[in-house]
Amino acid sequence: GGAPEFHVDWGVQQWLAAGVPASKLVMGLAGYGRGWLGAAEEYGAGSGGVQGSPPWWEEGLMSYHDIAANYVNKQGYVRHWNAVSQVPFLLKESGVPEFISYDDPQSIAIKVQYARRLGLGGIMWWEASEDKHSELVLVASAAWSSWDPDTPLPPTVPPFPHTPPNPPPLGIANLAPPIHPTPPNLPLIEPNPECVCPQEARRRHLLFATMGRQKYSGETGPNGCPPCPDTGGETAAALVQAVNGVSHTFQRLKVTAPESCDIESSPSQCWEPSEEYKWSEMATALQKMATIGIAGRKFYAGPAGGSDAIKYGLANLAAFIAQTMQETVQYDVCDENNWSNQDAVNKVLQMGGDGGTVYPATSACGQLGQSYQDYKCSPMTDLETGEQIDPETVQCKVDPNMVKYAKTHAKWYGAPPSLFCAPKSLVPEAPRWNTGGWCPTQNPLCSQSQINNPNIQCPAPPFQSMLQGEIHYGPGPETSNVPPELLAVKPTYLDYLEQAVDGGTGAACLIAGTCCMEKANQRAGHWVSCPGGCKNGGMPELEVGRESRTDVEGCCWWGRGAIQTTGVCNFGKMNYFAGKGAADRGRNALFPEIDFCQNPEAVCSTEYPELRWIAGFFYWLNDVQIYDVRDGNYLKTLHAWVDNGASLSDYSLIDFASGVVNRGCHDAPFEGAGGVDPCGNGPIHGGAKRRKNFKAIWNALTAS
Repeated sequence: GGAPEFHVDWGVQQWLAAGVPASKLVMGLAGYGRGWLGAAEEYGAGSGGVQGSPPWWEEGLMSYHDIAANYVNKQGYVRHWNAVSQVPFLLKESGVPEFISYDDPQSIAIKVQYARRLGLGGIMWWEASEDKHSELVLVASAAWSSWDPDTPLPPTVPPFPHTPPNPPPLGIANLAPPIHPTPPNLPLIEPNPECVCPQEARRRHLLFATMGRQKYSGETGPNGCPPCPDTGGETAAALVQAVNGVSHTFQRLKVTAPESCDIESSPSQCWEPSEEYKWSEMATALQKMATIGIAGRKFYAGPAGGSDAIKYGLANLAAFIAQTMQETVQYDVCDENNWSNQDAVNKVLQMGGDGGTVYPATSACGQLGQSYQDYKCSPMTDLETGEQIDPETVQCKVDPNMVKYAKTHAKWYGAPPSLFCAPKSLVPEAPRWNTGGWCPTQNPLCSQSQINNPNIQCPAPPFQSMLQGEIHYGPGPETSNVPPELLAVKPTYLDYLEQAVDGGTGAACLIAGTCCMEKANQRAGHWVSCPGGCKNGGMPELEVGRESRTDVEGCCWWGRGAIQTTGVCNFGKMNYFAGKGAADRGRNALFPEIDFCQNPEAVCSTEYPELRWIAGFFYWLNDVQIYDVRDGNYLKTLHAWVDNGASLSDYSLIDFASGVVNRGCHDAPFEGAGGVDPCGNGPIHGGAKRRKNFKAIWNALTAS
């Protein structure tokens, strides 16, 4: 028989103890398994090897692709898990006992992240051809690439036996979206009396206050004034026509993409077409926002007149799209992900808050110490009438009985499913997501022997023969991929959730409808409970923070859209100025039939695909175009960039926009650059990638 101490950690520690530097060690991974006849338990003795896999047929040697396709939970072989070595094994529990030890995607992910954690020099395979479909190779590549090199290594490896962490996020689509700090409310500054544009007198002050906040100096307008907006609509119409003439496909990261990928990287390694974001839908949103706008504000298409006027609009659009590519498009998500990993927990602790738990369902209430239902509005002016607006009439009221499900989620191996909110009467204690376990995806839900077994309740056709990964709730509230027999007793995802918490993973509980149904093609992960409910991060001292939550009641205000609209104030503004709230007041509304306070998830609906872009533009109009802080004025910077030749080696415009979007600060430093952080909101994440995004989109926009 074998010995429990013979595992990867034991072998690596022998080399390290002998003085070999970790960076000189390359850990071997196996694309094969070993099988023994007569072995009926872990560490038991066998009488010989099982028949090997083709084409070698070597006794006892089995290829991974053969094990996965023909043995795992088939022909009487049952999958188990060795908690010491952190690997699966199969036992044939009828007839002559057989034992098969092997690696699968779950154990490979654990081993690769273990190698990164110790700082080993690399990994190698013997041999990759036995992983015919590259399932293990791709998981290993993604796990290696996803490791954060800034995470400090432990001073020593925990003593044997120890349990490695749950399989961590694979790929880079798990990165936490940054916060968009709200710039301070600035007082309206009287316009320069010499500045005159062809606008009706009633709106002149408001438009100048919006466009300029302070008069420009050295700008192209007369007397140092801001450029007159295109009130006649000619420039906006020309911009929309130009954009409609562009053929471009937005790209999302492949699940296996390494962290080094940027928009200039090889598509075969990094990119594939986005399913959530389409150029035509962006163009539709642009047409509405540049020609109609919301609440008196429009997307800035350029000044009136002149054949080159739309260059300013194209530059403005390129800066906007570059940000969406970094914030959401590359991850192919419209809804905010549950990104509250251990790093997020640690950050809240470092800031003096309650870190909460890792990947709690309460992330829907707010992440990184925030509380989205406390994003309250400040007093504001109606730019169309000049009237003061009571913020209480604008912001959405929190409905404790609201039930909403996000449509999108992160796609890495074992990633948390979509966010959701529900009253305490339905979810009294919120669970948290465990990224471990194993969910079958590639075989029919029920084998023929299971269908014929009266003790196994397989659903009726066609569900019993559907692939396991096709049986799931969602996206959103959808239940079309749930067998009718299960819907009869669990008609909603929340009904399923009640039994799924602490239900584990595996083929048996999938058939029973108690696990692995959170999302399509779920490979791993399951809900687990916490005594009293699983907390999110809490920081009541934040302006938009509060104590940690253990429920998801009223927590329906997570971010949505190309640049994410978050909180009761922003969804309230969408409703008051562009939705049913505007229509009810007799105003023109882009979406008069949508009550964004009753249905914030409409932003990510398939019925209105341009809405995710509208939400991003709405943010842009309210936070970027009017930005004027500490001598940093966005429109002035935009005009200067175009007037100085629109050089792609001039990063002034894109860096300004990146700072505002990512950190609420136009002169925030880049990550790793050091220097002064004027706003104290931290460095710009992905600054270099945003520059490349801008270059790619500017070239696409100006090529035709």
